[in-house]
Amino acid sequence: MSVLLYAPMVNVNEEQMNLVEWHKQPKEFVNKGELLATFETTKSTYDFHATDPGFFVPLVEAGSQVTVGEVIAALTDQPNEDIQNLLSVETKTEEAKPQSLQQTADNRWTRKAEILAQRHNIPPQEMERRVSADNRITEEVVQAYLQQKSTTAEKQANQGFSNATERILILGGGNVACLVLDILARIPQQTAVAILDDNPALQNTTIMGVPVLGNLDRAKSLFDQNFFDKAALAVGILPTRRELFERLTTLGIPFVNIIDPSAIIGVNAGMGTGNMIMAFCRLGPESQIGDNNFLSAYVNIEHHNKMGSHCTFGPGVAMSGGVTIGSSVRFGTGIYIEPRLTIGSNSVIASGVTLTADVPDNTVVRAKANFHN
Repeated sequence: MSVLLYAPMVNVNEEQMNLVEWHKQPKEFVNKGELLATFETTKSTYDFHATDPGFFVPLVEAGSQVTVGEVIAALTDQPNEDIQNLLSVETKTEEAKPQSLQQTADNRWTRKAEILAQRHNIPPQEMERRVSADNRITEEVVQAYLQQKSTTAEKQANQGFSNATERILILGGGNVACLVLDILARIPQQTAVAILDDNPALQNTTIMGVPVLGNLDRAKSLFDQNFFDKAALAVGILPTRRELFERLTTLGIPFVNIIDPSAIIGVNAGMGTGNMIMAFCRLGPESQIGDNNFLSAYVNIEHHNKMGSHCTFGPGVAMSGGVTIGSSVRFGTGIYIEPRLTIGSNSVIASGVTLTADVPDNTVVRAKANFHN
């Protein structure tokens, strides 16, 4: 089927861009996914790939300025197909454009959201699958989608993104979500696509440009729709982290390690999955940590340390070498740990403690180092 091609949205803040170059000759056959054109905005360049196979018919000359949504070319079934017939036949034109929002919006779309989506040629089903059925599609939701597309496009252009970029779903929309999003903004191989949170006040809002698309129980359906590749737990409360991690893992949802670019991972250091490693942390050589651990800034896991899963650390926890830590241990801030100690599972180590002796399971260590079983 012959189709029309439209100028893409490269930057949400720019309606116009330059069509720098066509990479195919007129009437040349183009396969789906082949590089077809290069666009340039004031911020970046963007490579445009063919959406369908067909014979290439340019409708705009290279070097022209085009507007988002403008018809720029056609891909036809036959090399000598009359392009004017294609443009004049309403049914074929409508097949190439997104389905009318009036046919699908019902009462879910606000008028401003509808106009914005039409202006940027956003397929209605793309937005509707991002928003739970009991929530409306607002202008803010569409703007967040456009901003996310713009960010991804600029990363691809400026930082060498590939099509294999991991799409990350953020679970939790509180303060920790901002930490995770800050890290992802500096990792070209990963990009946040959405946030889920059970707080009604966050629904249909955005956090640092990323849309909140519903409650946490949407994670499974979004994964089944291939909306994201892996999930990241933006939750700092230990029991909640553990419950969510174990429940969603049982449902088959994979988790990702989020590692700040400033962190140092030593030789032969290893980790499981779902770990959060904040700025300026260090995993020493031959150290091993399990799954779903949260390390705040400046945490030092020294050489040959071993740690279980579901542990949380405040900033500035420093361990000496050869320390063994169980699972579900909660560390405060500014803690020092002497070499070769063992810290039992389900323990709590208060801020400011210096540990000089082993800690049994299920123990609370207060600042005066008194043990309370």
